[in-house]
Amino acid sequence: MRVTVLNFKGGQGKTSIALTVAERYQLGMIVNEAYSSVQLVLEPDSYFVATKKLPDNDDLIFDFGGGVTPLMVEAVKTSDWVIIPTQANAADIFVAQQCYESVSNYSKNVIVVFNKIVVGDNTKELEAKFPNCKHFCTIHYSKAIENIYVEKLGIAEQIKKYPQKRRAFSKILSDYEKLFQVISSNLKLPIN
Repeated sequence: MRVTVLNFKGGQGKTSIALTVAERYQLGMIVNEAYSSVQLVLEPDSYFVATKKLPDNDDLIFDFGGGVTPLMVEAVKTSDWVIIPTQANAADIFVAQQCYESVSNYSKNVIVVFNKIVVGDNTKELEAKFPNCKHFCTIHYSKAIENIYVEKLGIAEQIKKYPQKRRAFSKILSDYEKLFQVISSNLKLPIN
């Protein structure tokens, strides 16, 4: 399985989503930026920085920032799913729309993820801004995301280490389960 997580704008949650999906499906991590926040979580031998060519492996997740490049196009074309995370403010949505338009030329399996959603954010209004997209997921704001970088553990691993956090992280766990169901629905993979 291959998944690409990308947005042209930083700070949208690409890496935390990529790390969580990689943890769930045991995917190798590929980044296209030498200074990715993935360094805060993974050891240097646990991910690959692709600048010219993508690895041939099948079980990969691409955590790509920046604009349209031949490498990004190749990743999108060879991925089972493309995930575009965005936050709910107007500037972030605008850039995500541009990203969606570029990506949809190469893949129809696109999931727009409204990330770090808080009470009062209207996701139905946000979905309307992507009229051709068929798949949406919402991930609510949670300390679990910050803890990925502090604890150097994915959400599932945090709960294994600190079972008392299961209740506090229940909403984000539910949000990610919905994302995993969309990913698995196309791939016919069992949900672990």
